[in-house]
Amino acid sequence: MNLRATLRPIPGSRRWAGRAFAAAMLFATGAWAVVPPASDRHEQRNFDARTRQTIGFEAQPTDQHLAALAAARVQIPELAVTYEATSGAPRTIYNRMGYLSAPKLGAGTEALDTALGYLRQNLDLLGLSAADIANFEVTDTVFSKLSGSTHIYLRQVYQGLPVYNGQLQINVNREGRIISVNNAFLPGLASSINTTEPAIDPLSAILVAADHLQISLARAPELLTKEDDSRGGALVAAEELSQQPIEAKLMWLPIREGDARLVWAFQVVTVDNAHWYEMTVDAVSAEVMTRFDWTNSGTYRVYEQPVEDPDDSTPAPPGDGRTLVVNPENATASPSGWFTGGTMAGNNAHACPDIVNNNICDSEPQCAGTTCDFGIDLSAAPNASIPAATANLFYWNNTIHDIQYQYGFDEAGGNFQENNFGNGGAGSDSVNADAQDGSGNCNANFSTPTDGGNPRMQMFTCTNATPARDGDYDNGVIVHEYGHGISIRQVGGPGNSSCLNNSQQAGEGWSDWLALVYTARASHTGALPRGLGAYLFNSAVTIRDLPYSTDNAVNNWTYESISGASVPHGVGSRWAQAAWDVYWALVDKHGFSGDLANFNINNPNEAGNKRALFYINEGLKNTACSPTFVNNRDGIIQAATDNFGGADVCDIWMAFAAFGLGTDAVSGGSNSTNPTN
Repeated sequence: MNLRATLRPIPGSRRWAGRAFAAAMLFATGAWAVVPPASDRHEQRNFDARTRQTIGFEAQPTDQHLAALAAARVQIPELAVTYEATSGAPRTIYNRMGYLSAPKLGAGTEALDTALGYLRQNLDLLGLSAADIANFEVTDTVFSKLSGSTHIYLRQVYQGLPVYNGQLQINVNREGRIISVNNAFLPGLASSINTTEPAIDPLSAILVAADHLQISLARAPELLTKEDDSRGGALVAAEELSQQPIEAKLMWLPIREGDARLVWAFQVVTVDNAHWYEMTVDAVSAEVMTRFDWTNSGTYRVYEQPVEDPDDSTPAPPGDGRTLVVNPENATASPSGWFTGGTMAGNNAHACPDIVNNNICDSEPQCAGTTCDFGIDLSAAPNASIPAATANLFYWNNTIHDIQYQYGFDEAGGNFQENNFGNGGAGSDSVNADAQDGSGNCNANFSTPTDGGNPRMQMFTCTNATPARDGDYDNGVIVHEYGHGISIRQVGGPGNSSCLNNSQQAGEGWSDWLALVYTARASHTGALPRGLGAYLFNSAVTIRDLPYSTDNAVNNWTYESISGASVPHGVGSRWAQAAWDVYWALVDKHGFSGDLANFNINNPNEAGNKRALFYINEGLKNTACSPTFVNNRDGIIQAATDNFGGADVCDIWMAFAAFGLGTDAVSGGSNSTNPTN
């Protein structure tokens, strides 16, 4: 449907009456003509103006909190608390060796009631007041079928407007015990806001965003429709800026203690398919406050899992090392199968080539019924084998979907499916997987909107070799990219795609780690150097700074080694090594299984690699928004405490401690790259 043809602008409200016309006139006279400024603001993937406004600022916990903390530690000696420097409030609270509360007795007790009861009874411990929780909304309630835990996500609201990433997460186990609390509510919100009325309208804010992105607009944005509710939303068409209509909403952006700004918040899907930005613009000063990119890039018959790439197969290229896989679907994860035949479009993914880069299939390679058996020629250019590349991409997207489902990335957790079969979640969000995408070279990316929005995977070819290499055959890179969707949908809940934008977040590391796990073999050892992207980039072992290995002579990274590392890939790779150490501690203890697709949480003899995959996935659900490595660690520890009888807690602590992530590790905060071992 063409929105412009069917919707008409609605006359202005008291909030921004007449300003749309003024903005359009300014644009027409040239005052809003976009001239690329002399700026380096796009050298980094993300931008957050708040970091420069909070340099050297460190708020202190209140006396009431410290008194409550002292009392709580009498009952829970191993109580662990971290603080948000900008607000002084506790950021995370959990028990290093147990729970925050006793089991909840009484049949029929709801996890939400339990969580809210704990919240209201522990306001001082959380550094909050009754006024701070007077208004909130439940954005997600995620039940984990495997562990029986429920992850509840609340968002702070004031005067009908939500707080950007103002999330308070409470994790409740199967017995009604509180596992942990992650808190990003702003204390004293009511007295912190700068205004209740925007000085600029959403059209002006979108023009500011275009200027910031250095995108020239020949035509002014057009108001399609607006809302009359208290959130002051508007739908705007700006086709030269965004492929999709831009939905602008008013929100509060927390800056620091005593300071919250009214902002316009919206997403921009750039016309070159390279970025899916979430942006906020100060509704008073017209300053871009944040720009976070939801598109994550790697610097990166079928090759069946766990084959990593053609070089990992027999015969080696240019021979064809693929195998014909028969009925690989998992009936629990994909009850309707992967597809019904013909084109590779099903409930979990739609794969097709997009060489011309318009997010439309150049063609739809046709399988013979449900048999996708295409010839391949690795001695020729990639476009000589488009159907084969598409089939490999389709197989791996579905394989990851089905395997990850076994470990808790299911419908309620925000996974990627069109039909959710009544199992929770939003649905209508299978992966659009673009083979040989024309928007890039020697790379790949994955864009992850919130639950209910279709993510997009773009796999590129690479001209580092002759003939060029095709990323659709580098299965480690495919897993890496899909891994971004797994971590983004689960950290902060499926209704929030903005929790992995801080400098110390480890999204790239989780993705690298998943690539290693999915391509691991029984013959591998912890000391074996492993990497990412070697096939696609025609490089030796890895495209990272060092290979992953438990041998300190091969990889000597510790927590402190993120200092000076690039953001996000360098920082993320350090986390992947920490998680790889944990993986091998569990494999050394419990052994290895080549059957990732069948996991039994009730099996006390379950293999170590499968336990690791479960702990990491469940840990994502426990992890605080905008996490540090310490938060990542804590989420995994909490998952291990609550499952398999806590049998692996000490082993995981020891592995993290050897990396420098023991109990006394100091993160320095979400945007710090100078932690302390």
